[in-house]
Amino acid sequence: PGLLVCNTYQIAPLFVNKFNGTCKEQSTRGTLLGELIRKEAPDLVFLQEMWGGGQRTLELALKTPGQDRSDYIVPTSMLSWWGWSVFDTMAQYSAKRGGLWFAHNSKTMKPDAASSAFTYPFQHTFAFSNTKSRKGIMVSKFTPTSNTSRSLLVFNTHLDPMNDNRAIERQLAELKATIAFVLQKENESKTSSESHISAVVVGDFNISPESSLYSELFTIMSCTKNGEPTAKTDVVRLRELFSSTSKSVHTYDPANPMVLWPEAKGRLDHIFAIDGVIDSAGSHCQLQPVELISESVIKEPIVSDHYPFAATISF
Repeated sequence: PGLLVCNTYQIAPLFVNKFNGTCKEQSTRGTLLGELIRKEAPDLVFLQEMWGGGQRTLELALKTPGQDRSDYIVPTSMLSWWGWSVFDTMAQYSAKRGGLWFAHNSKTMKPDAASSAFTYPFQHTFAFSNTKSRKGIMVSKFTPTSNTSRSLLVFNTHLDPMNDNRAIERQLAELKATIAFVLQKENESKTSSESHISAVVVGDFNISPESSLYSELFTIMSCTKNGEPTAKTDVVRLRELFSSTSKSVHTYDPANPMVLWPEAKGRLDHIFAIDGVIDSAGSHCQLQPVELISESVIKEPIVSDHYPFAATISF
């Protein structure tokens, strides 16, 4: 299936300040993003910072021209509720969505809402965030309509750009704990017909491959330092899917006129495969492998301060 991921920078105008002053033309950008999604035709769409800016125009632009329908299904809780950006933002904030949003193409993917442990989408809000925007993780599960014996879990997240390293490490630890919790519950409850479960993590990590935090991310997930265990706790086996060449293609780049922090230049947005989890008791949860078929960073049209990226995967 194809995935499209983007931090949309869709902040309601009332909440634009000196820290996000380049956030403009939200409605226009919402329309452009919706048109881009229809053009790229991904099977799954995962967005961050989808507040009440251009959410309504995005949803309208997803509809097939000349028809009052769309191939893309957005869960009711993710929809623009009133069509007025401030109220929509407050509603999403109250629901602790953290600006996370997703949609699926109804022709190719079917959402799996039921689980013995919880109902999808499952969400976790970070305990700490300098931006006070209730960032966190949203987990959804899908089955391809062409092969109902396979399922894909997607962890959509957005780490805080204004944290110091130690705070980001805390958010990464929460991400690891959420991945371990969800996959362990899935492993306990899966039936024989659900033997092919795969999982990925997507989103805006605000961490570039060139930064020290990038290697720290894997250290936290694997609970090792210089190859040695650091604690008896859950281990999440994470694998970067982007090729070494594409890691140098920036999704946050001063060439983009909407960028506010040019010094943060880099590939801040990622897709990681989850190969498995080992819990603190030593129990293994193996997942079916995910492989990258193709990837691209989309620089035109300008829809956000982050460039969207598209990835085609197999699982």
